[in-house]
Amino acid sequence: WTAGSWHKLELGITTRSDNTGSFEVWMDGTKIAGKTGVRTWDDMGNNPRWGTYGTGINGVNSHVWIDDLKLGQSRADVD
Repeated sequence: WTAGSWHKLELGITTRSDNTGSFEVWMDGTKIAGKTGVRTWDDMGNNPRWGTYGTGINGVNSHVWIDDLKLGQSRADVD
């Protein structure tokens, strides 16, 4: 990441309360991560949460800016 730069991030999540869920992460049109066979739903419901967790960096502020948030059933829905 470069400070002050913007990227297009897309999250594809198949929600499951057992270990049959999956997710994909796309950055600027390129898939950068994905995993199947994972739990993607908890007792807090379908409320996406993100941020900077457990970085181990003390004394540094971290900001996540969200612009033009979209939800859809496919990548084409949010493109």
